[in-house]
Amino acid sequence: MNMNTVQTAVIQLLQIYMGMDDCVDTFPKQVDWAEVYELAVKHNIGGILYTAIRKLPEQQESQKDIQREFQVHFYASVSRSKEQDMRMVQVIEYLNQKKIFHVLMKGWVLKRYYPIPELRTMGDVDFLIREEDRQRTHEALLQLGFLCTSDKSFVWCYEKGNTILEVHSRIVSQKSRKRGRYGAVLFRCYFSYRKGSGRIHTVFY
Repeated sequence: MNMNTVQTAVIQLLQIYMGMDDCVDTFPKQVDWAEVYELAVKHNIGGILYTAIRKLPEQQESQKDIQREFQVHFYASVSRSKEQDMRMVQVIEYLNQKKIFHVLMKGWVLKRYYPIPELRTMGDVDFLIREEDRQRTHEALLQLGFLCTSDKSFVWCYEKGNTILEVHSRIVSQKSRKRGRYGAVLFRCYFSYRKGSGRIHTVFY
């Protein structure tokens, strides 16, 4: 089976995950599940595909075997997400308590729009702060038990367990500002309106 067919199968599984159940009837009867699994692992969507595979009729023994592999990714994704959620609630509440203005971005905000938010895997959580709040934010995260792994440039990184934070003081790097890349950068920046995690202010860019 060539890669294009495998990619098509993965896309159909994603469509099933999104609620397009008619794709169940058109899903190919013969699929190289090993290649589907390899592609899913590469793109970190094993947990998502597991929910779709469960809706398919059991046509092949290999499908049953690979479903167990996908199931491992499903539970791992949910477990990791729950831990991230717990730590981020602590971070948000503590920054609010310290009156440190912050703006949540990208994956953390987008995941609420997924059919199963816990399956929207994230390598890290990004948020913005004001440059003048950098040291206070740093001290607050250390008090919460995070380890600072990088304090260079305008993005500082922190880790605690499976939760990785990228704390930005700007959306746009100096290099991008000189090249006029505002549109592309801002298009990729998604933000939350929850209390304490509000609207983007011009100070960030």
